[in-house]
Amino acid sequence: GKPGITFFNRGGGPLHFDPLKDRKNSAHLLLFGPTGAGKSATLCVALCQMLAMHRSRLVLVESGNSFGLLADYCRSLGLTVNKVGIYPGSGVSLPVFADSHLILTLPPEQLVLDENQLPELGEDVADELIKNGVPDGDKRDVLGEMEIAAILMITGGEREEKLSRADRGLLRRALVITARRVYEEKRQMLPSDLKATMENIATDMSQKPGGGPRWHTKMQAR
Repeated sequence: GKPGITFFNRGGGPLHFDPLKDRKNSAHLLLFGPTGAGKSATLCVALCQMLAMHRSRLVLVESGNSFGLLADYCRSLGLTVNKVGIYPGSGVSLPVFADSHLILTLPPEQLVLDENQLPELGEDVADELIKNGVPDGDKRDVLGEMEIAAILMITGGEREEKLSRADRGLLRRALVITARRVYEEKRQMLPSDLKATMENIATDMSQKPGGGPRWHTKMQAR
C-alpha cells in the first residue's frame, strides 16, 4: 500500500494505507472494541502519522478528553491547537448565527417571513438541519438555517414541542430584526441577542406608522 498509516496484519507483515491519497478505498474507518482495548491510543498513533506525512488539519470532536494529551503534544511541537471544552459552567458561546449578516444582502422577496409561505419542516428537525448543511447545488438558505438552529435551541429537538407556522413566522421576523441590529453594532450575532429581541416583541406596545399596534396580541402571547 501507499505509505501514510502503518499497521501490521495477522501474519505480522506491515500494512500501509493513506486515506488522503486513496480516498476511494480508505476514506472511512470504523474502529470498535471493548473498553480498554486501545481504540483511542490506536487513533492517536494514526493521527500522529498523518501529521508527520501531510501536516493535515485535524478536527476532533470527542467526549472524555481522550485526545487532550495529543493536542498538548502537538502544541509543544509548535503546531497551532485550539481546544474548546463544552460542559456546564464553561461559558462557551458557539456562533450558530455567525452568518447572520448574509441575510441582509438578500432582496426582500427572498426573505420569506409570511407564515403562509413558509416551507414545511420535516418531523425530525435535527435531520433537517443536517440536510440543509450539505451543499447540493442549490442556493444556500441562510435564514432557513438560522431558523432551524433557533428551533433546536427553543424546543430541544423534542417532537412534541414542534412550533406552529405562526410561531415560525414570528421567529423569522425576530431573526431578521436581530441580524440588522447587531450588524449596525458591528458585532457577531449571539443566541442571547435573539432572546432579547423576542422579549422586546413580547412587551412592545408601540404603534405602526399607519396606526394600530406593531405586534398582534396573539403574536406577543407566543
